[in-house]
Amino acid sequence: MKHKSENRNRFDSVALTSRLEGFIPWFWAPKAPPPAKSHMEGLLHVKAVPTVYISKRRVVLHGLERSGTGFCDAILSKNLYHTDVDSVFKHTAFDSQRDGSSCNILSKYIIVTRNPYSWVLSYEKYHINRAYDPTLIDGRLTYDYCERGNRCCYMEVWNSVYRKWLEEIPKLYDYATVKYEDLLQFPKETLMLLSLRLNLDLTEEFTGVDRYLNNYSGHSVGPNGSFTRRDYYLKKEYMHSFTRESLATINKCLDVELMRKLGYSLET
Repeated sequence: MKHKSENRNRFDSVALTSRLEGFIPWFWAPKAPPPAKSHMEGLLHVKAVPTVYISKRRVVLHGLERSGTGFCDAILSKNLYHTDVDSVFKHTAFDSQRDGSSCNILSKYIIVTRNPYSWVLSYEKYHINRAYDPTLIDGRLTYDYCERGNRCCYMEVWNSVYRKWLEEIPKLYDYATVKYEDLLQFPKETLMLLSLRLNLDLTEEFTGVDRYLNNYSGHSVGPNGSFTRRDYYLKKEYMHSFTRESLATINKCLDVELMRKLGYSLET
């Protein structure tokens, strides 16, 4: 009962303030989960808090390099109405001072994740060419943290970064985590779930981002003469890149509890 009373008092004070300052309309926005659908179950993991909207909404993206933040940014930017998508600091540490407390009720955070097995392969190629860049670890950018090709170290980065974001962001903001694989498989449905969870307005017509799904360089062409991101990631074709020994090594470095929280499981 005390918790309900605190929420009520918080809402009343915010609503009164917004009225006095002339911000209309305002509304109470509790987060109720959408009806369960077989292909939509488990798409999002969220923590919702009461929110009052008083101005143009703002969605802030966070995600590691090679996690699908660019794809998520493109889908959101093309399909959200009256909303700014901020991806400037998407690969950096969360900074509660960057927005200021006055913006808490305007900003929504989306944490983009990608299956750690496909991510580590992509990040390994990225890091070989960008090893001089700082690595985000334990909430801080650190130089020379991982040696080139050290997959176990990369997994430590994956564990540390997502664990830190999930500890810090929910304390101040409405947020949702979204899987890159869900954006690939069900882009429209996943976007609808995000809009419901975070009270975002969608444009009347859904605009796809097909260029992210079509053939792209860096991979050999398949037997049927084509290669798509959707097939590669959803069918987990990347798992062929691991030997039994390398897979066992990576599994020892992964935070299993964190993986499950984000909707992933160990591969054997």
